[in-house]
Amino acid sequence: MLKKREFKFRHDLLCIFLLSLFPLLFFSCGKGAEAPLSDSALNADSVAYYTMLLEEMPDSAVVHYNRAVHLFRLRRYKDAISGFSDALQRDPGLHPAYKARGDCQRLLGNYTAAIGDYDAYINATGDGEYSYSVRAWCHFRLENYDKASEDYSCLLVYDTANAEAWRMRGRARYFLRNYAGASYDLQKAIGTGDTATITHIWLGDAFYKQGLLDESISSYLVAAEKKADMTKAPLMARAYLDRADSALGRNNAKALEDLNACIELDPKIGNAYYLRGIIIAAEQGDTANACADFQRAGELGVLDAFVEMRMICPK
Repeated sequence: MLKKREFKFRHDLLCIFLLSLFPLLFFSCGKGAEAPLSDSALNADSVAYYTMLLEEMPDSAVVHYNRAVHLFRLRRYKDAISGFSDALQRDPGLHPAYKARGDCQRLLGNYTAAIGDYDAYINATGDGEYSYSVRAWCHFRLENYDKASEDYSCLLVYDTANAEAWRMRGRARYFLRNYAGASYDLQKAIGTGDTATITHIWLGDAFYKQGLLDESISSYLVAAEKKADMTKAPLMARAYLDRADSALGRNNAKALEDLNACIELDPKIGNAYYLRGIIIAAEQGDTANACADFQRAGELGVLDAFVEMRMICPK
C-alpha cells in the first residue's frame, strides 16, 4: 500500500512540474469557472488522500497545492484559498498558485484580492492572455475602467479577433467618456462576430454621445430587430427627440415621426409633447390636439408650453 502511495506521489510531483510549465490548464484556459468540473466524488477522494498525505509531509508545497486544486474543483473556494496560501508560504516560487488563488477570490467576488494575485502571477511569469482577461474583468467590476481598458488592450495583442475583449474595452472606454474609442471598439466587436445584442445598444449610446443621431438610431433599430431588451436603451428616446429638434423647421414631417417614436418609447419626456404640439398647430391647424400636447408638456415641467396654451388654446 505504501508503495502505491509513493508511486502516486511521484506521479503527482511530475504533474506539478508539468503544470509549472503549462500553468493550471485544467481551469485557466480562458474559461475559468465555466470549465466542466471533474466528478465530485473523485475530487472528494483526492482531497481526503492529500489531507492524509499532509500528515506525513506537512511542509510540502506540492501536496498543499494539489489538495487545493481539488478543493477548487469542488467549488470550496475559501478552503482552496487557504490551501494555495499554504503552498505559497512554503514555496513562493510556485507561481500557478497565485493564479489559482486569484480565480478563487474572483469567484467569491473579492476582486481587489484577485487582482493582487493576478498581478503576482503576471509579474513572475510574463504569461498573460488568461490572466489579463480575468484581471480586466475584476478591474471593470471595481469600476477601474482605465485599468480594465489597459488589460483588454493587452489581451487584444494576443487575439485581435476576441469579440468579447473588443466589446468590454468599448464599454470601459464609454465609461471613461472616450465615446469615439468606444464606438470603434464596439463596431470591431460586431465585426468579429459578437452575438451579444446589448453590443448594438451600447454602440447606439456611444454614437448618441457623439451627436451622431442617425447612426445611433440605426444601431438601436438593429438591436430591436435582434430582439434585444430595449429597456436597456434609455437614450434611444432622447436620440429621436434630438433628431426631431434638429429637423424642426426644415423637415417637420420627419420631425413629427421622430417625436411620435420618442413618445412611444418614453411618454414622460415633456419636450417631445411640446415640440409635437408646435408642429401640429402650425402644420395641421389641429388646435385641440396641440393644446392636449401642451397641457401634457406643462404637466411634465415644460413651462414654455403654458405660454403656447395662452396663445392658442380656448379659455
